Amino acid sequence: SGPLDVRWFGMKSDWNGSSGSDNTAAFLAALNAAAKNQVVQVPEGGYYVKGSIALPLTQTKKVYLEIYGDIYF
Repeated sequence: SGPLDVRWFGMKSDWNGSSGSDNTAAFLAALNAAAKNQVVQVPEGGYYVKGSIALPLTQTKKVYLEIYGDIYF
């Protein structure tokens, strides 16, 4: 299986410089759905994440991120 696109989990690239959809839950859902050594992709666009994002420990489940867009916290 190939990379997981965060948009499949509901992330929206609607950041306009001052506001946008909170993508925290969707980003976490994509990370949680990824299999060990799978890639999670963030396509081009502006994504707002209001909450904290914790990546899985590499001893538990190593996940790779490919970020082509911008993530604003």
